[in-house]
Amino acid sequence: LPETQDRQMVTGAMDCEVRHHTITDAGDVHTRVYNCHANRVKDVEIEHGNPHLFWSAGEDGKICQFDARLPSASGSHVLIDLRKDPAAGRGAEVKSVSVCPQRPH
Repeated sequence: LPETQDRQMVTGAMDCEVRHHTITDAGDVHTRVYNCHANRVKDVEIEHGNPHLFWSAGEDGKICQFDARLPSASGSHVLIDLRKDPAAGRGAEVKSVSVCPQRPH
């Protein structure tokens, strides 16, 4: 994550979890797990200059937003769920997500 001196990173994988890893000064790694997706996580995106917010895209049709300042249980919410949109259909998947650097909000 930006502005963290390379001591924090976020990952997503086939286990449907988004993980926020923090490396302490002692070299220990603390991991916070977010369970926002019901299928594989395909992409994780950050906002340059913001160490708190990040987003994920999943094969379950969801785009989720995470706030590292909040506890993992309340630190995520679904921004978009394509499977709830009749036009997209039940098999809709999201393969990537991108944040516009000029207008991140």
